[in-house]
Order: sequence, then structure tokens, then C-alpha cells
Amino acid sequence: MQEGVVQVTTATRKQSVVDDIDAALRDNEKNGRPEPHKARRRSVTPKDVPANVAPDVKPYELKSFTSRDVPWAKIGAIGEPATTAADAAERGGLNFEVELLDAGFKTTEKPKPGTSAWRTISHRKACVRKDTNQFFSFVSSTYQPVQYGEAFTFMDEISPRYLAAGALGGGRQGFMVVQIPERETVELKLNGRADTLDLYAILRTSHDLTRAVEVAVMTLRGKCMNALTLSSFTANAQQRWAVKHVGKDPMAKLAAATTTLTHISMYVDSFVKTANELAAIKLEMEDASELVRRILPNRPRRDEQVNAIVHAWRESPTNGFPDNGWGLVNAVSEYFEWGRSEGTRTDQSRFTSGLTGQTNKYVNRCAQQLLRRR
Repeated sequence: MQEGVVQVTTATRKQSVVDDIDAALRDNEKNGRPEPHKARRRSVTPKDVPANVAPDVKPYELKSFTSRDVPWAKIGAIGEPATTAADAAERGGLNFEVELLDAGFKTTEKPKPGTSAWRTISHRKACVRKDTNQFFSFVSSTYQPVQYGEAFTFMDEISPRYLAAGALGGGRQGFMVVQIPERETVELKLNGRADTLDLYAILRTSHDLTRAVEVAVMTLRGKCMNALTLSSFTANAQQRWAVKHVGKDPMAKLAAATTTLTHISMYVDSFVKTANELAAIKLEMEDASELVRRILPNRPRRDEQVNAIVHAWRESPTNGFPDNGWGLVNAVSEYFEWGRSEGTRTDQSRFTSGLTGQTNKYVNRCAQQLLRRR
């Protein structure tokens, strides 16, 4: 069980809603009367347009392929690939260390002469960055921090290429992106058509107890740079798993690296099987629209989102599978990766979206709904 989990208050969000309501009331008063109620339009295909023709969508323009890049391009670039985790940590700004300091509190009572108002909590420590004194988290007195420069060294045993490294959340989390020799791509043959995806291992851990040492598999589709972190539907073929820190023992490090290779191979086999199953599911326009509508939250612009995704499925030059479930899953990823407003996203959220964020969530919802149709 993780320690020191912080509950985030929703007060700021609630205040924002209140401010929006107040602004609307002021506008109504200024105009003398409220705006008449307008029924929300539903984005449906006009009756004079064939059902198999994609809707003409303007509100969401997909980012052009030539301007797309890997998710970590702006937060983890290290130049030429590194050959060791220590080198990647140095170039990615993860070469700082943390230490554990006494944790305590200040009493409200006036201290007696010769005593302090501060009280130490013997069973707790504060995890603090050494060079800046930045506080990360309260931990138990028995907690042993794993420095970022050491957390991923087990991967050195299989001679990977460290492509990126960087910090998230102001240093609270650290990550590295790795490609493994002879496992750099996944070659699919779907309904007689080839589809190639780049294969990466994402290594992450934290100093705020939000994440253990973890490996996740990410595939990026070369035609469109869409993140496709499909959950495995096969037992024992995980897309993400924790790795026990093994210290400097070379045999233990080799065992951890070998286990990681095994997990990746099992996941790739499961991924290929799922992709073929999705490609075998044929869809009409109406079915695809209804399915996408079902997986998205019921919010005011949902119909526009549905039309944007279906349009990408049928018309995007980077999709290539406009008649089946594999193409629809890619369209969902393409929308959440490249069809949303840049103003609502940060470089960090762009990276994490495919791993644990909205891209990951809706891609997997779509895949699950499709696979139920078999």
C-alpha cells in the first residue's frame, strides 16, 4: 500500500463554476432579459447524405502529420541515445538525490523555557531533494528511497537504447524511454494490409510515493504517431508492471532485465492478437457513431467529438482502416492525441495521456466495446 497519498480538494473547480454562473447572470441582466433556451443540436448525418459517408467536420482540425512528434519530445529530449541509465539520468536532469529528514509539527502552546515548540514524529520522515531542499512527501521511518540514477540501471544488462529521460511534477516523478535491440517495432498484417508500430518501454518511478519502479509498454503507430497502449486481454501479459528494486547485485539486475524482456514479449503477442481481432470486426457508419457516443462522457460537445472521431476513421489519410474496429481504435487515439485544443494540454499531459490519461482510457474503452461484438 502506498504511503502519503494526498487528497486534492475540488474547491478551486467549484469556485470556477460559480464564477461562470455569476458571469452569465451579469450578462443576462445587462441585456435586460435572459437568452431564450436553445435546444442543443445533435450532430446527426443529414437524411440526404448516404449513411456510409463521413460527416464533414470543421470544429476539430487534426494536427498535420508533419508537425507531430513523439510524446516525450518536449520534456525528455537528451540528444543522442544513451547506453546506460546513469548517462540518461545525467542528461535528462535526473541526477539529483533525495534524503530523509526528521518530520514533525509546531505546537500552538507556548513552550516552556529551554524547550522547543516543535515536536518530532519518530515514525515519519520527510523526503526532500538535497540540492534545493524541495519537499516531496512524508514517508515511514523505515522507507528507503531509490535515487533516479539507480532505479533503472537493471535495464543496462540487456544493452538498450535510452532515448529520453526527464522529470514530471517538478521532480516528484522521473521517467526514461527505452528501445530494446531486436524489439524496436511490431509488424502487423491486418486483412492483407501492413501496419508498423514502434515499440518502447517506459520506465517510471517517484519520490512522492505515487509510483513504484514501473515498466509500461507503449506502441506508437508510425503512420500517425498515435499512442496505442492497449490493455492486454490475455492472462499474464501485462501492459504495465512493477519492478522490485534490486540494488547493485549484478545477478539480480540481470534477472530483473530478463523478466522485463519476457513481459514485453508476452504483451506484444497479446497486442498482435488483439489488433487482428479488432481488424476482423466490420462496422457501418451508424454503428461506429453509436459506439463512440457510448464511450464518451455525456457533455455538451459530445456529438461534435463523435463526428470528429468518425470523420478521422473514414477520411484521415493516416488511418488506412476505414471499415473496421482497428481503424476506429486508431481514430479515437488520433482525436485525443491530435484533435483537441492545444490550449487545454501541457507537454507533461501529452506524454502521460497515452500511458494513464485520457488517450489510454478512451482507446481501451473503444477496444473493449468492439471486442464484445465478436
